[in-house]
Amino acid sequence: MAALLKKRALAEYNKSFQDGPSSKKLHLAKKPLIGSSAAAFVGLLEKCKSSEEALQLLLRISDCLQFQESDVEEAIKKLSEHFQSEEESVVRVKILWLYCDIGLECPGANLNNLIEETIHLIKNETSHKVIAQGIATLLKLGSKLSDDKILMMRLVNVAKDNLKDTSHSVKCRSLQLISELYPIYPESDRTQDMTVEADAIVKLLGDYSNAEDARVRCEAFQSLLTLHERGQTLNASLYEHVCESLSDDYEIVREVALRLVWLLGNKYPENSITLPDGETTIRMVDDAFIRICSAVNDLCMQVRALACSLLGSTCAVSDRFLLQTLDKQLMSNMKKKRTLHERGAELVRSGA
Repeated sequence: MAALLKKRALAEYNKSFQDGPSSKKLHLAKKPLIGSSAAAFVGLLEKCKSSEEALQLLLRISDCLQFQESDVEEAIKKLSEHFQSEEESVVRVKILWLYCDIGLECPGANLNNLIEETIHLIKNETSHKVIAQGIATLLKLGSKLSDDKILMMRLVNVAKDNLKDTSHSVKCRSLQLISELYPIYPESDRTQDMTVEADAIVKLLGDYSNAEDARVRCEAFQSLLTLHERGQTLNASLYEHVCESLSDDYEIVREVALRLVWLLGNKYPENSITLPDGETTIRMVDDAFIRICSAVNDLCMQVRALACSLLGSTCAVSDRFLLQTLDKQLMSNMKKKRTLHERGAELVRSGA
């Protein structure tokens, strides 16, 4: 029995095998399910019986934002048709939001077409939320076409028209669009008309720093900073008005105003500023330094922190003001602030 098993084992080891023809490799491809594409969802919008259903469908479109290039224009058309028949503002807001996403993420999307459609849809809109979202969409889409100066001026004019809106959100969005999309040319290429127009834009933004809503005042100052960062020169005449805003009731306004005071002080250090007494004059950078020193005592922590950071980057300050600061003699309107002990000693000397 043992010999038989041994013989069988040897026979198995002696077998030879030949490799057959190589097998073909299979490549598995997962095809998209019918109805899972964004275009299919857009086609279902007209069947929605309520605004809630339409909103849920739009959310699904946003989650799977994948269009064939040939479907993009048709999808935009259907979204526009639903926008004009939709009563709920939240759904209209979402459609304008989708316009922005389609323009930024979908290949083959015509940005000019999306911009034209957005302008058309918000032209007769009454909802503040929808208008604000429309301007936000124009800002993001327009930033991709910033080389088209004619288009940028058209978007700026749309924003200027909406500055008359009573909603703070619409005003803030409009100010932001103007500051980011207004065409700014190199100084060597500017004509006299361009300079006059640019000064008018700066004045327009500056005027809205007097708005009733603190958020609009803040955005107006921020828009001036944005224009400066993009290369637009700010006039020194803004300084006194900006200084008045350092005593604003809202810290968001005081903070951005402090940045502007620092900016103008550094840009026009030798300009003369007349103090409240009407006789004494002081260099603008010195006045800015004094005001930044005063802001170190602001009630808001963010403003105090900003003031401390700006002190070290204020250039060309006169030595006497620097020495006063190093000597801890804080100044307020060119007057030394006395300590509590000094005020008490004066009362004792006066016999009060």
